[in-house]
Amino acid sequence: MKSKYILLILAFVLVISPCKKARAQAEYIIPTTLISYGVLAQFVPALDDFDLSIREGFSSFNQNKCKIDDYIQYLPTFAFAGLGTLGVETDYKFVDRLCIGAIAYTITAGVVLTTKQLTGIERPDGSAHNSFPSGHTALSFVGADLVYQTYKDDSPIYGIAAYACATTVGFLRMYNNRHWFSDVVCGAGVGILASRVSFWAFDKIKQCIGNRNNKDLSFNGGFAPFVYQDKIGLSLHLTF
Repeated sequence: MKSKYILLILAFVLVISPCKKARAQAEYIIPTTLISYGVLAQFVPALDDFDLSIREGFSSFNQNKCKIDDYIQYLPTFAFAGLGTLGVETDYKFVDRLCIGAIAYTITAGVVLTTKQLTGIERPDGSAHNSFPSGHTALSFVGADLVYQTYKDDSPIYGIAAYACATTVGFLRMYNNRHWFSDVVCGAGVGILASRVSFWAFDKIKQCIGNRNNKDLSFNGGFAPFVYQDKIGLSLHLTF
């Protein structure tokens, strides 16, 4: 029970603190509602029963595991980073997108991993006690919202396609019996909120540094792949 109280406090800080000056903005309504539903499902028996009924509905299928969600969760991220490089018009330079993405994915990873450890909720397949919220769903939805926010002025199609991909990931997490419905809903909310907070934070950082230097802020930087033991990744450096 103690972990659930910690979860409630964490959710309150996540939802309210970043939005103090933008509380009335409509763009925060959807992600905060999704997060609130996921948290309430850990306390309200009716919502917990709804989780169980959805799992029973999926288990009634003669299902074969579909592992494609382990891969397509990254597609929105690649689209966010790459569409501008391919010529899609956006107001955000490549390095700007790297900065915004770094903020968004740091928030997402921090919230998801911390909440998983604090809550210890069992997965529907009984394989582990780190079900809440869904990390796959959070990752795919933060990428989808980054795509939408970045390229919506050029065409809404990019955002719609990215959201369709993210929704597919959430569906498959339940189909594969890896997550409860509330895990997926909260994961989607965390990802969307992290994206929108990252744009807000990036603008604030640019304003603060630009005002301090009394000039427009410009970023330069790059990235390079690295291999360490059995892991691969990207290193990023920025100058401003």
